[in-house]
Amino acid sequence: MDLTVADHASLHWLPQPLISAARSNLRQSCIIDLAPTARLLLREEVVLGRSGEGPGRLSTHLTVRRDARPLLDQQTRYGPGAPGWDGPAVAAGHRAVGQILLVDPASDQRPSQARLFGDDPETGQAVLTPLAGPALLTTALAPDTLHLRRLLDAAHPIA
Repeated sequence: MDLTVADHASLHWLPQPLISAARSNLRQSCIIDLAPTARLLLREEVVLGRSGEGPGRLSTHLTVRRDARPLLDQQTRYGPGAPGWDGPAVAAGHRAVGQILLVDPASDQRPSQARLFGDDPETGQAVLTPLAGPALLTTALAPDTLHLRRLLDAAHPIA
């Protein structure tokens, strides 16, 4: 999917959670081009398997460009055939992952450094990270969607 957001326009991309069910195989790619004064609010939630089952194969690629320059370019792979996806560097045993990306040229509320949310890694954690330009990225891991939503909402309450 390719999306373009014009000057002074806003895009709120808030889909329902994506469930990567066992034996499924999904590749998705999204490219978003933002004009210099465009605003973006993107929220993604992924559930890795239904209750009591492992995930299918899932590959996602998100590219966001602002004023024709890269702002965020990330690719993730989960499930069978994706090396290390369940290890400490990726999902760390959690079954729900999500993120919120906010690009707002008019905002002056920007932390100077990353902030961690969630005291217990077992119930999930989120980190709010400032990106180059007027952007904030919140990334979260949790054991289920309930904990994931709570973390994302606590770290980024406007989304």
